Amino acid sequence: MRRLDFSIIVIAILKREHLAQYRDRARHPYYLSLEFMMERFGLTMRRSGRSNEGHIIAESRGRVEDELLKQEVFRLKAEGSGYHGFDEITTLWTEKKQKNIIGLQIADPAAYPIARKILDPTGAQLSFDALRAKICHKPGDASRILGYGIKIFPQATFDHYLYLNGGF
Repeated sequence: MRRLDFSIIVIAILKREHLAQYRDRARHPYYLSLEFMMERFGLTMRRSGRSNEGHIIAESRGRVEDELLKQEVFRLKAEGSGYHGFDEITTLWTEKKQKNIIGLQIADPAAYPIARKILDPTGAQLSFDALRAKICHKPGDASRILGYGIKIFPQATFDHYLYLNGGF
């Protein structure tokens, strides 16, 4: 994977904490993570100077679920989030895993070690360490991935900053 040209944006919704903090105002984690991902993706595109060519491919979850996801993308494109508009994201399409789309094939083996590191930031996770260089980071500072290529919601902990970002 080191030789492949791709970047990773990670959205981690800590569901228990989200429900405890927001209770009846808690949003569906799938749509919340979509919004956060679109924000990070748009920022990454703007920083790289590619502000008009964003395509999102999502793994198909079923006809109804795919349609709901597309409706959420259209809503976000029309309304924006509390922080950003999404003009640079031009398309969303969904594909079954069996279609063998390279981005979807990379996502699964990358997701597990990243999730393990987020759930246990103090633990050793060699696979995460191998993927770290692919995670979007602060321009000019590859050690700063939280808030750039990794968003933890509702709040990253001290250990996340210490072990993912190398300190504050």
